[in-house]
Amino acid sequence: ESGQLDNTIIIYTADHGDFAGEHGLVHKTLGMYDSILKIPFLISWPTGPKGEKSDEIIESIDLYPTLCELCKILLSNEVEGESLVSLINESKYKKDAAFCESRNESSIRTKDFRMVFYKSESDGELYDHRNDEQEVINLWDNPDYFEIRLKLTEQLLAFTMNHAVITDLKTTRNVERKMRY
Repeated sequence: ESGQLDNTIIIYTADHGDFAGEHGLVHKTLGMYDSILKIPFLISWPTGPKGEKSDEIIESIDLYPTLCELCKILLSNEVEGESLVSLINESKYKKDAAFCESRNESSIRTKDFRMVFYKSESDGELYDHRNDEQEVINLWDNPDYFEIRLKLTEQLLAFTMNHAVITDLKTTRNVERKMRY
């Protein structure tokens, strides 16, 4: 009624999911499954397309650059994430993987696979989403998936090394110590 819809960006999303019985769990901090990490993301703006859907990989970190582009705010080159405007408008955005880390686990999700690496152990989880969308069959020790596991491990390590440089681990540790109290 006020006419502000023609000047408004609307976003619907969440920070993470909760288990709703998947894998027999009802909590939110146990594991790195799609049911926890895959979140809704809906966006609308006055000149944007209507009713479009995409199965591309995006990350929450892409939200800030997207909003800045839509609001015509210049970003420094140090900002992490990528604007989704080209994905939405021109189908040019393409991310090969999404990454997630917690204190004890690191995860990589590609279109076809999810791998979780346990930092304190020498094993993990590997799921083939082409054949196992519910992430029930752990293929970590399956020799037929060794090359895939190796490739995903290399991608996860490259991300981790790059992220450590960007965020300055000393600063990160100091912030974590302060947050504990």
